[in-house]
Amino acid sequence: MYYFNLPTARDPNGSGHGQEVAYVFGNLGGPGLPAWPAFSESAPLVMRFGIDQGSAPIPHQDRLHVLDAYYAWRRERSK
Repeated sequence: MYYFNLPTARDPNGSGHGQEVAYVFGNLGGPGLPAWPAFSESAPLVMRFGIDQGSAPIPHQDRLHVLDAYYAWRRERSK
C-alpha cells in the first residue's frame, strides 16, 4: 500500500492521477531509496512517496473508516 503526495505548481493541493507511476513501479529505483515494508494487519504501514518519504501509518485512516461504513451500508441496502 502506498500514499503519494507531491504537489506541483499545476496541482498545488495534491498530486494528479497517475503522477505516482514512475515511483511506484520501480522506474526510479536506485541506491538510497527507503525500504518498502510489506503491508499487513499487524503492521498497517504505507510507503509514502512525495514530500515525505518512507513508511508510516495509514494517513487519514479515520476518513477511510467512514467511507468503508458508508459503502457497507449501501451494500446492505441493495440486498
